[in-house]
Amino acid sequence: MRTKCTRWILSAGVLLAAGAAAWAQDGGAVELDRRYIDTLNGFSLRPPAEVERKREFSASRIVYWQKRDPKTNAIAWTLSVLRAAESNENIDLAPYSKALAEKLQKNNDYKISSTELGKVGDKPAILFAGVTGGSIQWWQRQSWVLVEPGRFLVFAMAGPEDSKANLDKIYSKVLGTVQFSDPKEIKAQREKNLGRGQELLAGLTRERIAAALVTGPQWFLMRMKDKDVGFMSQNEAMVSNKGDDGFEITVWVMLEIPKDQPRLMKQVLFATPNGLLERWKQQLQVGSGNQSQAIAEDGSRINEMVVCNIQHDDKIDTRKKVVPKIPLPPNMSKDVYLPRAIGFLLPRLVDLSKAGSYGFAVYTSEANDFDLRTFTVYGLEKATLAGKEVQAFRATDQVAADAEPATLWLDDKGRLLQMSTPDGLVVQPATKAQVTAAFPNAEAVIKGMQQWANQP
Repeated sequence: MRTKCTRWILSAGVLLAAGAAAWAQDGGAVELDRRYIDTLNGFSLRPPAEVERKREFSASRIVYWQKRDPKTNAIAWTLSVLRAAESNENIDLAPYSKALAEKLQKNNDYKISSTELGKVGDKPAILFAGVTGGSIQWWQRQSWVLVEPGRFLVFAMAGPEDSKANLDKIYSKVLGTVQFSDPKEIKAQREKNLGRGQELLAGLTRERIAAALVTGPQWFLMRMKDKDVGFMSQNEAMVSNKGDDGFEITVWVMLEIPKDQPRLMKQVLFATPNGLLERWKQQLQVGSGNQSQAIAEDGSRINEMVVCNIQHDDKIDTRKKVVPKIPLPPNMSKDVYLPRAIGFLLPRLVDLSKAGSYGFAVYTSEANDFDLRTFTVYGLEKATLAGKEVQAFRATDQVAADAEPATLWLDDKGRLLQMSTPDGLVVQPATKAQVTAAFPNAEAVIKGMQQWANQP
């Protein structure tokens, strides 16, 4: 199994790594990846396997995937999902399709060869095929799906004309997997989750945080297909950081998935119990020796602003973002921003005896924007962990609205018993002796990372 993401997400004190299935060669059977779910826009689909997904925060394009030529690294084709709206909510698709075709021809230089009315999923749609204008003419298919009165989702694929037959086959198979959900129901549930998350954050105190911390080093082993592929060590403590009283979590991670580059990561996370002040430092090394790459991140949240400095290849990129204000019922604080350090403690802060979901806004430096993280408690269930049947609390952690959730099994204090990701990574607590038995160089690796200059 090959992992291709450079974005590492730490939640609930464990590592989530994204992976992909094998890509079918051009002209062969079309292999699809796991389902991509966008609850904010109310759709899901299965994209082609082994393609690069790009996140978008623009007015029109929601997300897109691109396939690169393995020899030249040039973009071979793209698959996009966009949004479009009309002020007229009483749209008759037959006359509208003709006007839309003329508009696309005029404004986008899209030379349409066929226009049909049909369905995508269970929704009516206008189906276009044609060739884009400009210096590079690409074949393109667009499907304008009327998901609700006045609102379209547009599924578009573009690539070279000489690959038309193969791309048409890929696009048709992807389009056949598209499903839609009711965005109104999702929005109502999301507001309930955010309200529950805000209530949790508003109730945090120094005493509650201190009670949730674990004394002494914690060790975890990571397995994939019954093979040890990495470990993590974690320390937690109440501290004073630059004169501010709060708590700090330090994490060291080594991951060596077969057929992928090894990864080392260190994080130091600080936050005050009320979450209005946080600082974090992260350093990631991908690869080893002279071929390794290092990315360092230095961020903070002070009152209403998040500032993050990312250093890569001696270049520093500074990103700033105002903490979002989420509309919630009256008499409630609207701050649902979740600091990274508090995010680590979520399983130990939520009420495990009551089923329910908690929603939060979490900052992602990669996109310089905020994701919706949803932590869901299901309650006490029977589970087989490490070959033994036990009673444990089940929860899921969805780190972004477009991500598949990880499954966590917790003890009655919210401490991790096991976590599994959709990629097949399994994380379990271990003793230091177990970790060093699997990875004899574990202590040396951590000692080396301790020398990294990324203390807050």
